[in-house]
This record gives sequence, structure tokens and C-alpha cells, in this order.
Amino acid sequence: MKELLEMGGIVTWIQAALLFFALVLIFERLLFFQTTRLNEARLLTGLAAQLRKRAYAEAIHESSLATGPMGRILHTITTRHQLDRAELRGVADDAVGMELPKLEHNLRGILSIVYLAPLSGMLGTVLGLMEVFINVYDGGGYIVQAKLAQGLFESLATTAIGLGVALFCYLCYMYLSARAQQALNRMNAAAVNLVNVIVDARSYSDVVSITESNQQLRKAK
Repeated sequence: MKELLEMGGIVTWIQAALLFFALVLIFERLLFFQTTRLNEARLLTGLAAQLRKRAYAEAIHESSLATGPMGRILHTITTRHQLDRAELRGVADDAVGMELPKLEHNLRGILSIVYLAPLSGMLGTVLGLMEVFINVYDGGGYIVQAKLAQGLFESLATTAIGLGVALFCYLCYMYLSARAQQALNRMNAAAVNLVNVIVDARSYSDVVSITESNQQLRKAK
């Protein structure tokens, strides 16, 4: 690897730097998706139990303890439990939209490296071929076959490295984009479920109140 870097010249060192930055960005995204995982089903179940009892302060406190994008979305919706369904859906959409840039953070950087790596490889190839022809010119039109092969190999090595880096980064980009889309779908689903839970809990509480009032009236008679 060291010999390849030396043979490719400064362009291969640039490509090595691009690969290093890509690995940093990829690792950061993997760590982000790993640390922001949340069992939203369990949280929604707990919130539904609190909301049916109209224990709104407890529900808000429970949602505030949840971490990550999912927790922030559910907490934002819970704090506005008094709104009607349409307004709650608007709050949910705004909360999810605010988390979207955080999901896509650094993905553009990885995609930029996908474009830059092969371009740098082509630059290295062109520079290498120019050096080969300069040597031919300085040699009066003649060049040893071994030196010609070595020069061509050095010029093509940068293209091969660039394509390899671009392919690796693109595969990682596709995987991370899929993870981000999956997380976004889960956030939308959880937000809609919580809106339905809040509205249904209000209806459930109203039915319970009416039933209790009717029972009290019957007892009074």
C-alpha cells in the first residue's frame, strides 16, 4: 500500500485523505443511528395509559425522558395535547420536518466524496500520461519499455484507487440513506399514532365521564 501511494504521487495521497474523511463521516452516521434507537411502541403504550387517565403532566414528563429524534417528536406532540386532530397533525409534521436535517447530516459529504474520488483519479492518470510523454520527448522519441510500462501503471493506479474509493463510499451512502429513510418512516408512523392516541384518549375520557354521570344519576333516583 505504501509503495502504491508513492508510485501514484500526490494524487493518491489526496485520495487517501478523501477515504479517511469518508470513513469518519460514515462512522459518525453509524454511531448516530445506533445511539438514537428507541422502542417507540413501549413509549406510546405508556403515554396512552397516562392520556386515558387525563394525567397530562405525567405523560409530558414521561415523553421528556425519551432521548433522540423520536423522543423529541413525541414530546413536542404531547405538550400540545389540547389541540384538535388537524392542528396536532400539523405539529407532528413540523416536528418530523425539524428532525430531517439531522437524519441526513453528513450524507451530502459522503456523496461529494463519491464524485471527487474518480475525478481525482482521472486527474492523476492525465498527469501520469503527461509525464510519460515528457520522458519520451526528453529521450529523443525513445524510451525503455520497462519505464514506459511503469509510467502507464503509475498513471492508471490513481484511476483504480479513485474508482475503488468511490464504489465503497457509494455503497455506504446507499446504506445510510436507507437507514435515514427507515428512521423517517418510523418517526412519521409514531407521530401519527400518538396523534390518534391523544384524540382517542379524549373521546375515551368523555365516554367514561358520561357513563359515570349516568350511573350517579341512576343511584340518585
